[in-house]
Amino acid sequence: MKNTILFALATLAAPLAMAQQTDAVTPVGQSVSKEEAETTMAELNQFLNDMLAAFESVTDRTSADAAAEQLLTILSGSADLQQKLDRITNDPEMCQAMLPYILQAVVDNGVRSAEIINKIKSNDYFGSDSLREIMEKLAKQATPQEPAI
Repeated sequence: MKNTILFALATLAAPLAMAQQTDAVTPVGQSVSKEEAETTMAELNQFLNDMLAAFESVTDRTSADAAAEQLLTILSGSADLQQKLDRITNDPEMCQAMLPYILQAVVDNGVRSAEIINKIKSNDYFGSDSLREIMEKLAKQATPQEPAI
């Protein structure tokens, strides 16, 4: 169960990890305000909740296709959030200060996301090729890649 929960969280976070990086990243050593970091953590929580809500809405083919469209909309804004998260991770002090927020997100969303994702997969994505494609892409992005030799 623990691996399923971690995989589900990684699947939800994959769009952030794979978002294009830009010059907006905070240079190492430049600080981020606590207010900015807390706002970013709230945005991360909303992002995860929005993705989970889209997954939770799936009950049949029609709702699965609709969820796929919702997910595309949610994912389209992930690059901006990734930039903000990069600013925090490049500030070691603020990164440490935000650790409790991150751990709380894991606790709040872990079991819930694992159950939802397993339900959708066990029902063969409710026949939605669009949802299957999105979820498989997210799962692939969440899976650690072997280093090139």
